Amino acid sequence: MLKPKGNYIDGRFVRCRSPDTTFLSVAPADNGNVIGEFRSCAASVKQAVAAADAASASWSSRPVEQRWAALRRLKAQLRNRGEDMARLISVESGQPLWEGRAEVRQMVELIDGLIRADGGPSRTMTEARVVARPQGVVAVIVAFPQLALLMHSDAMAAVAAGCTVVCKPSHFAPAVAQLYADLIDEADFPPGVFNLVQGDEQYGQELALEPAVAVVLLSGALSTAKKLFGSMGMHGRPLRALVSDLGTAVVCEDAHVDQAAYLTAIGCCASAGQRCTNTRRVLVHRRLARAFRERLVQLLSEVEIGAPDGGDALMGPLKSGRTRQAFIEHLARLELEQAQLLVGGSSATIGQKGWYALPSVYELALDALSSSCRMDVEGPVLCLAEFEAIEQVERALHLRPARLATAVFTRSDEVLRRLQAVSVGGLVLRNAPTTLWYGDLSFCTRGHAGEVVTFGVETQRYCTRTLTTIDRDAFLDPTTLPPGLPQ
Repeated sequence: MLKPKGNYIDGRFVRCRSPDTTFLSVAPADNGNVIGEFRSCAASVKQAVAAADAASASWSSRPVEQRWAALRRLKAQLRNRGEDMARLISVESGQPLWEGRAEVRQMVELIDGLIRADGGPSRTMTEARVVARPQGVVAVIVAFPQLALLMHSDAMAAVAAGCTVVCKPSHFAPAVAQLYADLIDEADFPPGVFNLVQGDEQYGQELALEPAVAVVLLSGALSTAKKLFGSMGMHGRPLRALVSDLGTAVVCEDAHVDQAAYLTAIGCCASAGQRCTNTRRVLVHRRLARAFRERLVQLLSEVEIGAPDGGDALMGPLKSGRTRQAFIEHLARLELEQAQLLVGGSSATIGQKGWYALPSVYELALDALSSSCRMDVEGPVLCLAEFEAIEQVERALHLRPARLATAVFTRSDEVLRRLQAVSVGGLVLRNAPTTLWYGDLSFCTRGHAGEVVTFGVETQRYCTRTLTTIDRDAFLDPTTLPPGLPQ
């Protein structure tokens, strides 16, 4: 068992002497393996926000080079202890080790991208100066999986912008969050710049509503985002919500069948289908449908599923028994809706210890695809439909868009341009899975409530506000006055 250190507040770990609740971190691959017992303290939320608020003025006034220096020290710690982080991610999330290592690599890439960015728009005109000013205290509320990457991306974007941060990580991955706070501590961040409070969803809501919090960055469920939008509407502070969506793969007439099948399988199975960008629906041209269907079914029926330390697994378990039960119930609903099961299914079982699930594929008519696909269900499932003309794909993407990621398998520049034109998502990939991401890239799209959704390097701009100063000479020039005034 890992020894919990408590919450990270004002540059040190603080234990909960009188916890409100305790919760266990359990390895998804072996639910008998308890990683640690963690404590939650409601008072810690206010303490962490107070520490961040007290540090805000000093941190925001520092030259950007000093903020970059802190990021570079964290980057060095990520490299020094990257394997420790990757292995803990793997154990606590159930992701195979190759995914944990990829997550750490993206975290390093993000720091490079933030340093390359200019920290916000700034320009000087004859009379006016426009600068980006830090918003203040930023609340970072993070879901599961890829907790380390999501927390790191939002927190460091805010820090790079000159803000201070309070993080509330998912209660499914408290050990990974604690190790990340360790790295922050070893990187010698000034006290109060980064703070972390462990706890369940209720703690996240309390953090978001703290009066001193200026911006909320949420990565989580749509239901959580809706609750916060309703609560925060009265407070007038911005909320950016990155939630799961209908990652879509479009397999065009000129696609390479093997390539499209392999990469769609990866888009489905990465992180056991629990990422916000996992492929949920597939539109395949009728001419290739039979060959693509057969190849995809073969791949998913033979894919290696196993414990994260197995070495050869593509996919590990789901995060909890409740998540797996919700996944099975979703498959059963698809079957009641007369979707044709191609592989997997609600009655399929896997004989391994832990919360494992088999990838499943259902085929539906194109006009039923939008109503049957669910973006709020975690797990490896694909809904597949055939199309004949690219106009049908354009219509489907217009009626129910993929707000995060669309993968287009084609060699045609014209087809790619047409689908880019109708995409509202922030990421369009050609001949790549919907889950592909480079940590130093920007991401910006429109969310379900019409809000701006940023991710990666772009988020630091969301954490700033524009301040415009108009500065004229002190002496009055009478020729600039409007008519009608006495001389």
